[in-house]
This record gives sequence, C-alpha cells and structure tokens, in this order.
Amino acid sequence: MKQKYLLFLFAPLLLFACNPSRSLTKKGQKLESAGMYREAANYYFDAVRYNNRNIEAQIGLKNTGQKVLNDYFEEFFRSYNTDKLKEAVYAYRSAEKYFKDLGLLGVYLKWDDNYITDYKTAVGKYLEQKYNEGLEFLKKDNFEEAEKCFKEVLNFDPSYKDVKSLKETATLEPLYRSGVDLLNQKKYVKAYDQFTKICSYTCKYKNTEQLQAEALEKGTITIGFFIDDKKANKAVQRVMAGLITNEITKANNPFIQLIDRDNIDKLIAEQKLNMTGVVDENKAISAGKLIGIQNAFFINIIEYTTSETKPTKNYKLGYEIYNVSYKSATGETLLRRESSPFYYNEYYSSITFKFAAEFKLVSSETGKILYNKTLADKQTDEIHYAIPARTVKLNQIYPINDMIYGNMSTVNSFRTMFSGRQQLKTNEELQSELLRKIARNIAFDIIEYHRQISYQ
Repeated sequence: MKQKYLLFLFAPLLLFACNPSRSLTKKGQKLESAGMYREAANYYFDAVRYNNRNIEAQIGLKNTGQKVLNDYFEEFFRSYNTDKLKEAVYAYRSAEKYFKDLGLLGVYLKWDDNYITDYKTAVGKYLEQKYNEGLEFLKKDNFEEAEKCFKEVLNFDPSYKDVKSLKETATLEPLYRSGVDLLNQKKYVKAYDQFTKICSYTCKYKNTEQLQAEALEKGTITIGFFIDDKKANKAVQRVMAGLITNEITKANNPFIQLIDRDNIDKLIAEQKLNMTGVVDENKAISAGKLIGIQNAFFINIIEYTTSETKPTKNYKLGYEIYNVSYKSATGETLLRRESSPFYYNEYYSSITFKFAAEFKLVSSETGKILYNKTLADKQTDEIHYAIPARTVKLNQIYPINDMIYGNMSTVNSFRTMFSGRQQLKTNEELQSELLRKIARNIAFDIIEYHRQISYQ
C-alpha cells in the first residue's frame, strides 16, 4: 500500500520530467519576465517544436517572436540608411527566414511591408557592388576571391547579368592554367587530372577536351606481354599474363595500355616483320620497339608443382556420454551419467601447389630493366575428419582422454572432426587461388611503378 502511495505521489514529477515542452516554456517565461525576449523566444520555439499544441508556448513565441522580427526590421532600416548594404540585406533575409520558420510551426507574425521597396533597392546596389568587386579580383587573377563574390551574387539572383559565366571562369581558369603548365612540363598525368577536374563541371571550357586527350595520349605507356612459345609452361605464362591484365584493368587507369601476345603477333604481321615466334628477350625487345610497344613484360616460370599426401586412416575409440533418468527409493526422479564407447575412423590428407616465377618489365627503347621481381608462394588445403562406426549425437561425444574432466577446447575440436569437410580442393582450385593472389601483387606493383614515374 505504501509503494502505491509513493508511486502516486511521484507521478506528476515524472510527467513533468518527461515533458520537455512544458519545461522549456517555463524557462522561456522566466526569461521573458526578465526582459530577455530573444532568449525567451528560442525556448518558446523549441517548446512548440516539441509540442505544437502547447498554447502557452505558442502565445509566448508569438509575443517574443514579433519583437525579434521587429529587431531585424530595425537593423535593416538602420543599416540601409547608413549605406551598410551587406548588413541591411542580410538583416532583411534573416527576417524573412525567421518569419517563415515560425509560420511552419503555426505561429504567424505581422509582416511589415513598408521595407520591401527599400530592400529591393539595397539588394540591387549590393549585387552591383559584389559584381564589380568580383570583376576587379578577376582582372588581378585573384580567382579565389572572385569566385566568392560571384557565388554570393548567384545566391541572391542566379540570372544576374553574366555572373554565372564569370563564376565558371573564376572556378575553372586556375585549373586550366595549371593543366597547361603541367602539360608543357611533360607531367601528363598531373595535367590530365587538372583537365578532368574541369570536366567535372564542363569539358566545353576553352579547349579542355582537346588538351585532356593530348595529355592522355602523351602520358600513356604501353606494355606488351611476350610469351616464350618454346617453353613447356607457355600456357601458364598466358594464364598469368591474363590474370595480371584483368587486375590492372580493374584499376581503371587510362594511362596503362596492355597488349597481349595475340595482338602482338597481329602487329608484327601488319608491319610485315619476320619475327614470328619471337622467343628470347632481346628479340622481343627489338620487336616491341619496331611495333611501337614501349615496354616488354616477361614471365619466367621457375616452379609449378603440386604435391599431395595420401589419406591416412586411424581406427580410434571415443565415448558418448548421456544422462539416464531413474526412480530413487523414495520415488523421486533422478538423473545419472552413463557412457558408451564407440569406434571411429580418423582421416587426414593435404594437397599443396607451389609456384615461383620471375616478372620483368623492360624498356623497348633503352633495354633498361624497369621492374624485376621474383615471387615464390604456395597454396595448401588440408582435410581432417572422422566417421563414427555407429550413430552418435555430436554434442555428447568426447575423446577418450577428455571424457570426464575434458578441456572444452579439445572437446570442441574433437567434435568438429565429425562434421568436417571430406573432400580436398582440386589442383585447379588451388592454382586459381594462388595465381590470382600473385597477379594482384604484380598488378599493384606495375600500377605503383606508373604512379611513381608519373608524379615525379
């Protein structure tokens, strides 16, 4: 009874604590009484926002809000008559926003139409002022400040004179000039980046499109994959070249052009060169130079082997432990723990694929080795599983050494064997996984090499 009384006593306090609108209204009323109507208006605003049916808050906001709105009008009038155009137009815009915000809450203030004509005059003068300031900054190549001026004008009037075009110039001209300078310095990738930034606005700015294409053409490097047809592992070389090509292509780097062996043969045929079946590096480099391939890429397979351990089979003993219910002498139902042995066969097998190769990128023009890396790696798959000789419940079985006071980590590992995978991955699966991994590594190196030579 006492608990119910206490709950009834504190219920109004809990209701008040959970009613932020009422609490905010009380704070607003105190501030209003103290003559702090701007601060009071803020509390009333939040109170109405929490509960638009709070009549006290609505009345308080209407009274204090009208005073705040009148303050904005006074600030506009004062600034306008002292030729402080920026302060005047922003005071008026603040009044507009405040009037609109309160209207959205259902609190409607009295709008003074006497200032409309003066505001339009102030805006006209202010925009003319900012427009002229922007032109002066533009003449001095101060593009950053010019862009700020034109952006502000656009915020007031998107169709004001030719300000849209001028803002575009202020934004894009520094990028354009930077791109042209970089192009003249033969820093083609950096130049391309600048022209691409311009194209994010418009490619029609001056001759941006043409210069972007020029930077791309001059900055592109070609890499031809040369395969040694006399080696037994030529098929693996082709697979590796294809995987590297795919990985580089995913990077969407427009400056790296890859040419596979089939296209190299076509280029040789088109040039009517007697180099069919180009084999050694020297001939390949010469062929690359003659057919316009800047860099020759070689893959020398060192190791490509698979080894597999024969499955082992061990006959072992385990225990299944379970509870059995029985009646005590007093007729009470009790449980006792019992165990039953079972035999199982434990199997283990593994397969390993090893791969090693030398990857080399050579300049067709100078014969210089640009990149050389030897990678050796392996991919292994193992299976370790067990098959019971009879049906058992997996959550009740234990290894013989952990039957009673077993380490649960050991027990769980033991149980996992009975639901484990029983088939090894195929040799083809292992090869695919490892070759793709190596291809990603080599592709990354080539892309990084290009980045380093491009951004020096």
